[in-house]
Amino acid sequence: MGFETRRIPVSAAAEVDFEDLGFNFVATAKMFAAIYADGQWTDAGLVDKGEFWIHPAATVLHYGQALFEGMKARLTPQGEIVLFRPRDNAQRMAGGCERLMMPPYPPERFVEAVKQTVLANKEYIPPTDKGSLYIRPFAFGSGPVMGVRPSEGYTFMVFVSPVGPYFKGGFNPIRLLASHKYHRAVAGGVGWVKAAGNYAGGLYPSTLAKKEGYAECLWLDQNNKHFEEVGAANFFVRRGDEVATPLLDDQSILAGITRASVLQLAKDAGLKAVERDVLVEEIDKVDEAWCTGTAAVITPIGVVNVGGKDVTVGDGKVGKYTRLFYDQLNAIQLKQAPDKYGWVMTIGKK
Repeated sequence: MGFETRRIPVSAAAEVDFEDLGFNFVATAKMFAAIYADGQWTDAGLVDKGEFWIHPAATVLHYGQALFEGMKARLTPQGEIVLFRPRDNAQRMAGGCERLMMPPYPPERFVEAVKQTVLANKEYIPPTDKGSLYIRPFAFGSGPVMGVRPSEGYTFMVFVSPVGPYFKGGFNPIRLLASHKYHRAVAGGVGWVKAAGNYAGGLYPSTLAKKEGYAECLWLDQNNKHFEEVGAANFFVRRGDEVATPLLDDQSILAGITRASVLQLAKDAGLKAVERDVLVEEIDKVDEAWCTGTAAVITPIGVVNVGGKDVTVGDGKVGKYTRLFYDQLNAIQLKQAPDKYGWVMTIGKK
């Protein structure tokens, strides 16, 4: 199967400033592509990073039939290239595809496609303490359709880019603005899927929050009673020996892979790790709060604005367990601590 691209200017790895990486797109050399047609997925494999042709009636352009994953490849101090829980990303994308009426790209081939793409661009992986290689697998309806119905043709792709911290300032407490007027998702919707449209709706309120000096929005449920997510990350609070994160029952919250990992680390630390509604009125009583995600990793929260009033979380500094879980997760990902749950996959050396 052919998959033609119009090559775009590529950043030579030697020209990438690994000392000053933001969370921005850097064009690397290769990407992976596969096409779904006639009832089956056919891999084009690795192709030059570049632009490609898409039909103007493709469902992704009109009906938003698209979703993506976020992953990272890291370089250990020993020079090994590692992935974190890639099979979980593959399974999550497969479930999301089914919800959006898209044929899932087979999970085992998903993992292999990610490995191929990372290794084809391994010279772009930042040094251990400078950042990571962000991996973006995504799938979308590429076949032409006029009526509102699923496409008959789909495209799956993977590209990568070297990145630094998602939030500027590194591992320091951020300020969040709880959004009472705008909502990310509703019960019974597709908030649990990494659907492209979930993020488009958040751009406007997020921009407003940043103009007011906050790092991101803190989304509430549609009744403004409890917290749901932080922008593009999951939300946690600790009070005493309880670590709590919003539960997933109403399908409005993404089942984050970092979220699941932190819940396990909390249990291992002897804390009571629970999934429950985290009420807005609790925020001034908690000892610490943080958000988690592939991009955000674990980010401490220092202030939450609720109803126009800034509330300092705990003492406003990095909390004890926020630091502990960040250090533990980082150590596991870099193979500097025991990986008793088999989360880390080594795929080669740089």
